[in-house]
Amino acid sequence: SITDSLTPAWRNNQLDLEEARRPARGVHDRFRRTQGTTPAEATTLNELMAEMLHTAPISKSHPGRARNEAYTTSLRSYGGPPPPLTGSHGGRIHPRMLERLETEEDHAVIEELDSMKEEIGLLQTDVDLLKWAKKRVFAPIGATPSLDPAKAKTAISEGDAGPTYPPVYSRILAYLLGYVRRNYNNPHLVLALFHHAQTQSPESYLSGCLAGAYNEVIKTRWESFRDLEGVEAAVREMEANGVAWDRGIAKTMGKIVDEVSKEVFEGVRSKEIYGEGVETRLLRLEDRLQKDINMQTRMYEAKQREKQEQRNR
Repeated sequence: SITDSLTPAWRNNQLDLEEARRPARGVHDRFRRTQGTTPAEATTLNELMAEMLHTAPISKSHPGRARNEAYTTSLRSYGGPPPPLTGSHGGRIHPRMLERLETEEDHAVIEELDSMKEEIGLLQTDVDLLKWAKKRVFAPIGATPSLDPAKAKTAISEGDAGPTYPPVYSRILAYLLGYVRRNYNNPHLVLALFHHAQTQSPESYLSGCLAGAYNEVIKTRWESFRDLEGVEAAVREMEANGVAWDRGIAKTMGKIVDEVSKEVFEGVRSKEIYGEGVETRLLRLEDRLQKDINMQTRMYEAKQREKQEQRNR
């Protein structure tokens, strides 16, 4: 036809390519994923979570108590007792819990993290993601799937070294939680995955539930539920268990405090949204945020003094 004769050849080729293009995958299919799961996918998802929680050697105690109970046992995996360090409550804190200073990254860990991120990007549904996470994230080094959970608990209680996790564990856990939070309409899955990391073993909590993972939990509680009480509970849990803040936590908390302060100041039904005592809770969060700012200032000044001393030598 006349229209066909006027259509450039490159345009015809482009139309052919568009017709033959494969369905979008990974982050390109984000809109479809955010529509939520189908009933069949939800059933499969619940079954997988139930299986994970059933087969893992779960500690029924509070995560903070689990951390303390596993403290002596875990020291064997880290090469003996640490030097005494004093925390905000006067307790002894393992150096692993403290925020590390800016040092050269482990290239092997970064490469493994990038590889795992690529694998996540190829998954189609949250069911596929959960199956992948069960094998690639939550499985300890040298895990034996046939191990009876009761025997695993007995082994840990008798002083044997519990399951160990690779150095990439805390980073991939934080990335996994953030990926689910950003790409799926399922905030409860984020909280369930974090709870699983907390409770499947003391070593999992010690190794994985650091500032990055807590940051994703705080964002989920705030962005999905406007749960200011839950945000404060997560902050207090971090402080009680010696999990130091990082820049991500400070940025998130600064945003939350600013938003709530604005709503309280403007009188936008803050008590109806956040419950009674919102002003007191806000003051506590502001104080905690200011403590972190003061600590960062002291650390920066100490680094500057150290650099000046090196120049004067």
